[in-house]
Amino acid sequence: MSFLLLVAVSMTDRTCDALNYYRINRDFLGDIDAQFLAVGLFAGGVAVYYLITRLFKWDNEIFKYAYWGLLPLLVFHGAILTVSHNLKVGATERSICNKTTRAKKSGGMVSTNLTLKEYLYLQPNRREFPNLPPTSKNITIWFNGGDFIGDYTLQLTFTCSVKETIGKNERWTVKNINKAVGTKTVSYLDFDR
Repeated sequence: MSFLLLVAVSMTDRTCDALNYYRINRDFLGDIDAQFLAVGLFAGGVAVYYLITRLFKWDNEIFKYAYWGLLPLLVFHGAILTVSHNLKVGATERSICNKTTRAKKSGGMVSTNLTLKEYLYLQPNRREFPNLPPTSKNITIWFNGGDFIGDYTLQLTFTCSVKETIGKNERWTVKNINKAVGTKTVSYLDFDR
């Protein structure tokens, strides 16, 4: 079963590097808690099995196969959920993948011409992504971050209605106002170093 899980993860991780980059928090200690949980669940599961079979002298073949069949599902539940999510690649995810490339010199990812729906799909995965006005379109994200100490750089550029209010701090900048169309181009820059 673990071999099939490994193959499925390696195949689905190649479907879209961008979704995994935005989704995964790449901090150094991020997965250690999941590893300790898996080891703890497995050790606890083995202890419970021996407790049931030795203490209660219960030696049922159906119980044995069911128990050892279900224990890996409990231990590897996080990996199984990740694989099942990666196998379900919807239209929004495909669209994000098609609009995203890896930044060559500076690292990170660049997503261009995203719709608000696509941005809202990515936003819950990264706490660094700010809320955008509801009329936002042509969203460009340049994101480099989440390394082992949590440094990141985020630059957003988008077009929205002139009537929209944007943040009132140094991170937000109005780059251009097109009065003929009634839109403005806004830039957002945030970093943590």
